[in-house]
Amino acid sequence: TVRMVANLLDNTQNSLNFISLVGLDDIAADRRFLDRFLRQYPILEEIVYLNGQGETIAATTDATLLTQRDSDRRQTAWFIAAQAGQRYYSGLLRAEDDDPYLIAAAPAPNASVVAVRVNLATLWDLMDELRFGKSGLTYIIDRQSNLIAHPNRYLAPLSMTWSTRPPWFSLLNPREIWYGAYVDTTHQSVLGAVALVPGI
Repeated sequence: TVRMVANLLDNTQNSLNFISLVGLDDIAADRRFLDRFLRQYPILEEIVYLNGQGETIAATTDATLLTQRDSDRRQTAWFIAAQAGQRYYSGLLRAEDDDPYLIAAAPAPNASVVAVRVNLATLWDLMDELRFGKSGLTYIIDRQSNLIAHPNRYLAPLSMTWSTRPPWFSLLNPREIWYGAYVDTTHQSVLGAVALVPGI
């Protein structure tokens, strides 16, 4: 599971890096480039390439969520982070059809920004398959406890909250798997195994 999630993030980041390397002028001159690229990465649902003013220079044909007005786009967390030279991954978001997704963005040359919408439906399906015993389950959260994937794909975007913060929050490192007992979000004492996913 950790390897699959890490691969998904790596593929997303590699996609952003490649698009930014191609360059704004070349992509603007070839309006079908992003559509062709999208077909090679089925986890991506839309791609936009923006200039430093937040204006859309190129976008996939069916892009909708990432193509709001320029003035609104410049205020989004993903645009601000990417323009500051940072990689950005949003928390869990919902499309109109309830499919879970996240937004990833990265800086590109000349203060431009590349952003993609990543479909998480396959990842949520995997969580549903990874059951342990009668009541065990697998889920993924980020460092702020925001839910990324869960067996119940109809959960609204939410933050996993604990009455007592589990010990593995401070003990995890990339090369370890933590095993032990902790109190879960339903206030029950449970046994769990926790592994850190690089990038989340």
